[in-house]
Amino acid sequence: MARAAAEVLADMATMGPVGDAAPVLDRERLAYHVGVGRADKLAPILGELVEIGFLTVHDGGTDPGTGRRRQRRDGRGRPVPDRFAVSLHPPAGYRGPSTLAEADAAFSAARDAVYRDVEASV
Repeated sequence: MARAAAEVLADMATMGPVGDAAPVLDRERLAYHVGVGRADKLAPILGELVEIGFLTVHDGGTDPGTGRRRQRRDGRGRPVPDRFAVSLHPPAGYRGPSTLAEADAAFSAARDAVYRDVEASV
């Protein structure tokens, strides 16, 4: 699920439309595209993406009394959607694949090595 959320977030971050033509990415829209049904089910998925440095969520912070997430509000106190900032560059020290082509090549090499090991053991 985290991979699907990352794909949607990256697509939205690199999308061409700006201004009024750009979709406003909120938790409900992200939940729909990821296929989890409800926005409250995104918490562990977003937490994983934040933990690996891919995503920063600008929300209303945590309520010190309840420990629950607060919704962002504008100057008049009206709720506004969270903002999501996506890092399209790997974190410092990352040594894995940088593109889908590199990830697929690593998969193919690993799969071929397993096939060779199986054939050698027969």
